[in-house]
Amino acid sequence: MLSARTLRLPLATSVRFSPVARAAFAVPVATFRTDAAAEEPKSRAHGSYHWSFERSLSLVSLPLIGSAAVFGPIPAVDFLMGFVIPAHCYFGFESMIVDYLPARRVGAFYSIMIWTTRIITALAMYGCYIINTTDVGITALTKRIWTGKE
Repeated sequence: MLSARTLRLPLATSVRFSPVARAAFAVPVATFRTDAAAEEPKSRAHGSYHWSFERSLSLVSLPLIGSAAVFGPIPAVDFLMGFVIPAHCYFGFESMIVDYLPARRVGAFYSIMIWTTRIITALAMYGCYIINTTDVGITALTKRIWTGKE
């Protein structure tokens, strides 16, 4: 049979708690709420719908890039790529920030990183819009860069 001391032993050896809590063995492990249990409530947008939207952006980017490679510059494809590719990158970076820099661990730095990612994505979309409307388009620009020809 497990004794109360056995249940409280991990609390004593953990470095997350103050020396007073470690010395007192006051809270049994079974009733202690960890960081993982104290997560923020998530809405449906950050659940399966969010995941499905990310995957659909990935799937849409494949035929867009393929048609741009096969058929050359098409304005509609360039405009769609100007939205899909930065949005795909945004969701990837957002997932990395949420996974590796959670708000419960880094505090205000989390908000700074999320807003920095949003601003950079908006600027990238605006840059794609400018390239598509005032220059040759994303596909033709990529071809120029790839071949090194004007």
